[in-house]
Parts: sequence; structure tokens; C-alpha cells
Amino acid sequence: MWKNIATKWPLPFRGKAHPSSLKDRLTLLYSHVCRSARQRGEAAPDLAAVAQEPRSPTDYITRGNVHLDAASLDRAIADYSKAIELDPQSSIAYNNRGVAHALAGEPESAIGDYDQAAAIDPNNACAHLNRGDAYRERGDRERAIADYSKAIELDPDCAQAYCERAEAYQSRGNLELAMTDFDKAIELDASDAVSHLGRGRIHAKRGAFNLAVASFTRAIENAPDLAVAYNERGHAYLGAQNFVLAANDYSNATKLDPTIAQDFRAAEASLELRPGRPAQAPKPKAAAKHDGLAPAFYDFFHKPTGFYFWQVPFNPADFASRPPEVATALTAALDAYRNRYCDNILEALDKVEQIDPLVELFRGIARIVKSNNSDCAENEAQAERHLRAAIGAGEPKAAAILSVLMTSKREGIAQDIPQARELAEDAARSNDPFTIRQLAIQVLNGTLAPADGERAADLMWTAAELGDAIANAMLGAFFSAGTGLEKDQAKSELYLRRAADLGMTDAQNIFAELQCRRYFRKMIETPEVGVRYYERALKHGNSVWAASRLAGLYGCDGRGAPWRSYEKARAYIEKCAPYSDSSMHFTLGAVYRANCDFVSSWAHYNISRHLGSKDAVERMTSIEELLTKKEAQRALEQSQKIEANLKPTLCNIALQGPEKA
Repeated sequence: MWKNIATKWPLPFRGKAHPSSLKDRLTLLYSHVCRSARQRGEAAPDLAAVAQEPRSPTDYITRGNVHLDAASLDRAIADYSKAIELDPQSSIAYNNRGVAHALAGEPESAIGDYDQAAAIDPNNACAHLNRGDAYRERGDRERAIADYSKAIELDPDCAQAYCERAEAYQSRGNLELAMTDFDKAIELDASDAVSHLGRGRIHAKRGAFNLAVASFTRAIENAPDLAVAYNERGHAYLGAQNFVLAANDYSNATKLDPTIAQDFRAAEASLELRPGRPAQAPKPKAAAKHDGLAPAFYDFFHKPTGFYFWQVPFNPADFASRPPEVATALTAALDAYRNRYCDNILEALDKVEQIDPLVELFRGIARIVKSNNSDCAENEAQAERHLRAAIGAGEPKAAAILSVLMTSKREGIAQDIPQARELAEDAARSNDPFTIRQLAIQVLNGTLAPADGERAADLMWTAAELGDAIANAMLGAFFSAGTGLEKDQAKSELYLRRAADLGMTDAQNIFAELQCRRYFRKMIETPEVGVRYYERALKHGNSVWAASRLAGLYGCDGRGAPWRSYEKARAYIEKCAPYSDSSMHFTLGAVYRANCDFVSSWAHYNISRHLGSKDAVERMTSIEELLTKKEAQRALEQSQKIEANLKPTLCNIALQGPEKA
């Protein structure tokens, strides 16, 4: 019950004791002394309640306590000194003057006064407790522990003494002894926030993050304005991989005390030391100085909107816990989903009768896709029913998707912004990275509330750190454009590469293109890294665009072997020539021209022109000067034959999953 010095912890939450005697009232050292008052330079309060002219040591001690409580330390020291002058055997006066010296940053003078107080009255537990604090502030843990132990011996019911000794044990690594003392302190005073805080720290150090969260929550319940408790609980949530709640706590801590709170992004580094961190792609080492060449992000990365039907991550491992017939149906549905066949999704799940959250989620997605083509109102209504069934079965992704659908006016789904906001926020609390990514998009666009770029960036960063491939790519675009955070091209490239490594086909193509641009500009010696990502996009992501880029590299842009090979170029041409895409046929025209096949070059440039390329005309004109009449006729016939058999471009598999070793 005797707390005489404000230690490193801000302690406005310790309750005042209720002294039962004059001696107790004088010995009490106002544990709630407020440092902020001293920092603000506030004057001492009116002392009308105190005798106007002190006549005795007791009067001076009483007035000194009032000065101490007002943080008027010089006046407090003067009054305690006058009390000592009148009564050299006053243990209380020495003790209280020691507190004033300690608060004034004079630990040696404080210890000297505590020594005198303890020598005069060996049973003064307060003096031992305060001297323990002074020793601990000075770094002398052993003497501090000895004094705390003596205070406990003299006053076994002093919760604060147990708490202080626990902190001393904790600082020297004796976690078992520290935990025992924190437990005892809480047994004596369950409202002591410092003890709950200390116990939470020990749980966190041991990796017991749920227990740590519980202890920090108790500290906050007893001290709602204690910034450090929110900060520490944020660390615990971070360790438990609950990024959303961690970000909320860091935000609360910052509002209460910016000097104590630690920024969420800076705390990311601690994840490397946390057990159970979700598997992520290794982070490539960024160059000391970035070359300034920026990735060419697609528009939907820079300014994402709504719900992207084909970019919901599914993990086949989640199917294993289902009955065999359901698992088989889900596997077929996932294959159809990756190839973007909504009718095939519904067909695969047609015979599944039981309510399963993933089955209902797939059905909801398929129905909302179908609503874009036919029976809009009916398909939207069915989509909502399936998504609500999935939500009821505990699938947070369904809530995130339905939230997006409810923010706009639709034929079959009622617009309801408050409910959409509730669905989105609740879904994100599940710590599912897709739901956090979706919330980030909605926060960025202001569909739920006024747009907030900074919060959107923080949420997207959270989803990225949880391993969401698309969130990594979008975060890369945010860094590139300065959306909600400071522009940083090195980080932009880093997160783009992580998205590529996590199996996002578009990210692989963008990153590969960036590497090849460096090669074309002779900023690097080899396009090997870019080629590897293009090949993965082609092999695992069905990207015929990647095939066209590889054809262009080997057939036109490579600087010598092994990167210039017409034989390899022809192999890639076969993979992309049958498809209807102007940029691909423009590339093929360039490849054939570089290898002096002017007939084929003109044919593909002509196809590119018919598909919308404005640049192809100039290329065709320059080639026509090299063609004979017969060759020109052959080129036209070849162009017409290819064009007559063109097929729609294959859709990429948006998310392949992490690359397997």
C-alpha cells in the first residue's frame, strides 16, 4: 500500500490507500503523484486546508505532502527538511523527502534519506519499498529485491511490494519467481493493473499469446487509459497472428500516448521471432539503391474496386476433413473455379445436399458471376441465399463478399450500407487475409464510410503479411503510387515479387516484364529471372501472354545465346498464335520480321491491326516495300487463314498457389 516513487510505469491507476491513523496518513507517499503536472509546470494548489503557519514537524510533513501531490518538489523538500530540523528522529520526514528527491531525479539523495528513515524506524516498510525502487532505477536489482523482501516481511499484505519484486525478478530473467509474485499481488489486489501487465508480459515471452491477451485485457479493464497495456496487447495479438486486432490496439495506444505506442509496421519485424508464423514466400533482398524502374501495374491493382470473382483463395487441404463425396465435389468445383467456368462449378456441386460453408461459398460466387450474363435478379437472389448460408455455417469470406454486393444497387440484393459495414468489419476480425483485403478495398473506395487511404494501406499490409498473394500485389501498387503511404519503389517491387512467389499469375507476368525491361535496357546482364517467372505463369497459370513474351525474347530481343534462339521462339509461337489478342500477334510480327520471314511478319501485323492495334499499320507499310506481289498475296492469304481460326484468349488461372519444391 506504500508506493513512494513513480517508476518507469505511469501509475495514475493505483488507488489511494485509506490510512487509519495520523502516522499512516503521514507515511503514505501519494502513489498517484502525477509527473505530467510537473512537466506542465503547474503551480501548487491553494493550501487553505493546511495550517497557514506550520508550527510542528507534523504540520510541515502535512504541507510537504500537499506540495508533493502537486508536483511542487522544491517546496516539498523544503517542508520535509524543516520537519527534520525540528525532529531529527522523524522517519516519516526522511522517507517522504526521499520520494521528493527521487521524483526530482536525485536517486543518491533519495537513497540517503531512505537509509536514515530505515535506521530510525526499522519497521518502516514504506522506506524499504521506496529504497528498493531507487535501487532498481539505478540498476542494482539484488539490493532492490532485498528491500522488497524486507517490505513484504514487515507488511505481508502489501500487494505493491510483491508487484515491485516481481518486476525486479522479471528484469533479471527469473520468470517463475516473477510470476509467483505477480499472482500473489493480484490475489491481494485484483484491481492492480501493473501486476496484470507484468503477468501478460511473461505469458507473451513464453509464446502463450492467448493468455497474454487475457492478462493485458484485465490490465485495460482496470486502467482504461493505460497506453502501454494496449501496446503490449497489440504485440500479443501480433504474435497470435491476429493482425486486425493488433492494429486496433496500436491505434488506441497511439491515441493515448504517442511516445509509448509502437507503430504496427515497425512491429512487423518481430514476426520473424514469433512461433507459428504463417508460411510466406522468402523476401528478396532489395538493392541498396533502387534503379527507379517501376513495375507496370494493371489498373485494378492501383485502384481496386468491388469483389473480384476469380481472386478468392481456396486451399484444397480444407477439403480433406469433409465426407469423401463432398471433398470430391469441392475438388471438381475448385478446378472449374480456377478455369473460370461458373456453370461447371454448379454442376460439380449439384448432388451435394448438406450445408457446407465452402459448398455454399462456391455456389454463391458462381451465381453472382452468372448474374452478369442472364437472369440477373434471380441469380443475385440465389447468390445472396448461398452466401448467407455460408455465413451461418461460419465462412467469413462469404460475409466479405456479401458486404461488397450490398454496397451497390442491384436487382436481386437490397442495398444496405450499415449491414454491409457490419459484415465487412466482422469478417475481417476473423483474421482471414481475403476478408481483410476486401475491407481494405472498401475502405479505400469509401463504400462503407468516407474513404481512408491510410487505413486501407494498413489493412492491405496486414492481409499481405498474412500471405494473401493479391494483397501483396496491391500493396506493391500502393507503394508505387503512394496510396496511403510513402512512395517506395524498392518495397513496391519486393511485394510484387512476393505475390508472384505466392502463385499470382498476373504478378508473375508483371514482375517478369520488369526484369526483361531491365535486360533490354542493358541494366542487367541476363533475363534469367524474368524468364523463370514467365515460364511459371505459362505452365501453372495458363498465361498465353507469357508465351508471347517468351517468343519475343528468344526470337527478337535476346542478346546472343542462350537468350536468342529462333527454335525456342517457334515453340512459344505455337502456344500463343491461335488466340485472339492484338498485342500477342504484334509481338509475333516482330519476331518473324527479326528473322527475315516478312510474309509471316506482315500476316501477324495485319491480324494485330484487325484486333485493334494502331501501331501495326506503320510496321506493315515498312514490310510491304520488301515483298513481291506473290509474297504480298501469300501474306494476305496466311493472315486470313489464321484469323478465321482464332480462338478467344484463354483465361489465366488467377491464383495457382505457392510454388512446390
